[in-house]
Amino acid sequence: MAISFDKLTIKNFGPYYGEHSIDLTVSESAPVVVIFGENTLGKSQLFSALRWCLYGAFAPHQAPEAVAQELPMRLNVPAKLRGDLDLEVSVAFSVSGSTYHLTRHARFFADGSRFSVKPDLRIDASVVPESSIEIEIGRVLHPQISEFFLFDAELLETFYERLDTDRERALIRSSIETVLGIPGLQLAQRDVSELANDAMTRQAKLIENRRQSEAIASRIRELESEAKSIEADRHELTLQLDSGEAELREVSAKLKTLEGLQADIRELEGLEASLADGQANEVEILRGMRRLLASGWRSPASVVLGRTLSRVQDRNSAVNEKNQIIATARTRVTVLEDRAKGGVCPTCEQLLPPPGPETEAELETAKGELSALLAETGGGQLDLELERRVGALIDETTIPKYVDLYRQLSRVRMMQYERGRGQAEIRDRMQGHSAATVRTVVERARALESGISVLRAAEAKNARRADTLAKEQTKLTRELQRLPGSAGSTVALETAFYRYVRDLLSQSVDEFREDVRFRVEADAQKLFLQLIRDPEGYGGLTISADYQIELLDPRGNSRQTSQGGKQLLALSLIGALKRAAIRGGPVVLDSPLGRLDLEHRANVLREWIPALGGQTVLLVQSGELTMEDARTILGNLVGRTYQIVRPSNDPEVAVIEAVN
Repeated sequence: MAISFDKLTIKNFGPYYGEHSIDLTVSESAPVVVIFGENTLGKSQLFSALRWCLYGAFAPHQAPEAVAQELPMRLNVPAKLRGDLDLEVSVAFSVSGSTYHLTRHARFFADGSRFSVKPDLRIDASVVPESSIEIEIGRVLHPQISEFFLFDAELLETFYERLDTDRERALIRSSIETVLGIPGLQLAQRDVSELANDAMTRQAKLIENRRQSEAIASRIRELESEAKSIEADRHELTLQLDSGEAELREVSAKLKTLEGLQADIRELEGLEASLADGQANEVEILRGMRRLLASGWRSPASVVLGRTLSRVQDRNSAVNEKNQIIATARTRVTVLEDRAKGGVCPTCEQLLPPPGPETEAELETAKGELSALLAETGGGQLDLELERRVGALIDETTIPKYVDLYRQLSRVRMMQYERGRGQAEIRDRMQGHSAATVRTVVERARALESGISVLRAAEAKNARRADTLAKEQTKLTRELQRLPGSAGSTVALETAFYRYVRDLLSQSVDEFREDVRFRVEADAQKLFLQLIRDPEGYGGLTISADYQIELLDPRGNSRQTSQGGKQLLALSLIGALKRAAIRGGPVVLDSPLGRLDLEHRANVLREWIPALGGQTVLLVQSGELTMEDARTILGNLVGRTYQIVRPSNDPEVAVIEAVN
């Protein structure tokens, strides 16, 4: 089934305002179409437009929700500003002599975000019902095999790494076997097996030895029933696997958009925990401040009370000092009075000298000074009780404690502010994704992978049981043939024929699978050694039964290679699969040479493209391939050349021009 693209028409898609068409028809001698476009001009938009038209998605396994979010961004901005809200992509292609014309049209509402999409497919003069369009496209170019014909640089760079994971290898192996036509053979094998079971049941009914034949017939019916049950289980497992893998692809695609957020999530969780601790600390500090205010309400009066206490203390000190002076004066008067009386000194018990006129005069002076002191003080008394009461009212601890708590509160709030700002920055980087959302996606992916592993184990068990049943059915067939009345029966011959064909198909599928794998391995190895600069440094490559690729050194040991080498390896495998595929189709590559140096680019153009043996569309920029290089290296292989240019300074507008 040969497929070739004839024409691509886009309207208001990406930077292409209005309608633009590209003639893609080529000849066998000149099968290459080269479309030149510098970065940001809209080269990849053409690639996306083709994929969207064919499959209603912009990337392999893209979820409908992701398509719905992305499609409004594909509407041309000038068209939207002018109120032209129709986006459309059409592709005409030929399949084994029939002409297919597929159109996918999106009409946006006035707000530019809501839209409706309608596909339209015509085969020659017939209109295909909308409900059958996806089936018909899948029949000629199934989405599962599109990965080997529509390749952008990102897929090319990751293709090798994907083969390192069991799940991705299983998906790729399924796609590869679809390309090679193995599922069709397996369906034929199941159909023949059902015919064999039916013939064997009819044979049992014709046998003359009733009792033994009835026993065999009963067992045949049991086996047939169990076989149907196994087939039903197989069908259900297939549906569950398809559903699980589809959801896993959707979850993986979503998880891919969240890559790089793990460190942010951990930091965000740390900040959230710190914010919670800080909030609790802030609440505790505020409680402490409220307690101080409740118990230290006198603190604001401490300054006034302190001044009052100072005055009371100063007055008491003054009174105490005067009292001491008065007491001294009284003692002097008493001593002088005793001296004036004569007699014995009360202190030292010595006879006092007889009083003289000087003593009388001194006594009078002392009495006068005492009277003056008493008159001056007015008999002031110490007020120690007032001093104690005023002192008790003064709170000297609450304000320092309150100030300390306020400083602590300020520090905590500053840290909370910094944490909140860090949290906001991380959330900005996460573009609205919460840590809980990411964790949910990761957990869902793990659960799906675990569930798919269980289903695959059940599928393997189901296959083993089916194999056991097939062997028992073969044994019963031989027993039936030995019974009287079975020999020469047309039904017996029919049974034997179907069983033979079934076994032959089973063996043929396995042999075909291995034969194709060996051919793919040989072709991929040949292509890789033609593309790589230093082929003597490699001993070739091996492809295991599940399509795990291993590069070898000249001694047969595993060898690592660079990113560019991995890209060459992916191209080699794609080329080998293209040559082995029962469905011939065009190859469209967007920026396939970006990681390669000049020598390897030339090798790809000289060796790989001719090896594809069919239509090839290259979307390249001058850093990968110039027009002069294309003419020099590809020469007459180039059938058509186009260039994407910007007619004005408006970055939202580009046009496609044919290059002579």
